[in-house]
Amino acid sequence: MLGNYATARLSPRAEAVAEKMLFPVTGPDCYTNVCCVSYFTLLSRQRCYHTGGFWIEAPHFHYWGGNTMKRQITVLLALVASVGIGAAAQAQTKRAYTFNEVEILDKAAVDAFEKAITPVVQEAGGRPLNVPGGKIIARVGAAPKAVVLAEWDSLEKAEAYYKSTFSKFSPQRDKAWKVIRSFLVEGTGSYPTLQGSKAFTISEYELLNKTANEDYSKVAIPAVQQAGGRPSGVGISAKIVARVGEAPKGVTLVGWDSLEKAEAYYKSPASTSLQPQSDKARKVTRSFLVEAAQ
Repeated sequence: MLGNYATARLSPRAEAVAEKMLFPVTGPDCYTNVCCVSYFTLLSRQRCYHTGGFWIEAPHFHYWGGNTMKRQITVLLALVASVGIGAAAQAQTKRAYTFNEVEILDKAAVDAFEKAITPVVQEAGGRPLNVPGGKIIARVGAAPKAVVLAEWDSLEKAEAYYKSTFSKFSPQRDKAWKVIRSFLVEGTGSYPTLQGSKAFTISEYELLNKTANEDYSKVAIPAVQQAGGRPSGVGISAKIVARVGEAPKGVTLVGWDSLEKAEAYYKSPASTSLQPQSDKARKVTRSFLVEAAQ
């Protein structure tokens, strides 16, 4: 595999070739012989993981000229091609999310249930994003008592899990919490995973004007990202499947590094200045922040 090449820095001339011919380089810390797959660029390992990409090591260039250089250029071009294929496949993947609004009945039972269900969810293609019990802050409307979130590789995998495996754990779940409301949402595009987020914004809304909503999204998403938020890609055009109770007409989900960052963004001019556009685009019926208790 290409990832088996040893990690080493490129020679100055090889760096120049990589920059001008093979990769778009985006900053002074990008000159390493690695590829951040999500962005087709040479990034430091830290920046690659920060942007949600994954790491592939590239071969070291010993010298310029001769058959050795040609072979290494061929390998590097093959790496670029494989990156393109991987990114194209990634772009076609639409993640899905489970939203469970619950009432905790027994904390000890919650801990036991989470320990039992987590590996089962992971095997089915899901990733628990939190456990109930974290701090919840209402923004619009009444906030739920507790929320359980999960991310899935696809809506199909999530639906398959709830139709088969999940029912086996119903007795344990019923001791842990009471499900007030539950629904699945399919993302509308490829966005970085929300796994590892320490807080979330969940907003439910009704569409008022499709064009205005599209215009609002074009400015709101970059503003959230600039503030450190990670949009999930779910929105008004996303497929929503009700499981328990009535599902919302539209929902957005954003991950944050901390509850404080989320609160700071919504109080900032970057957010408040967009409120008039938001009001023309959609009617927010409910919005709240959830701290991810782990």
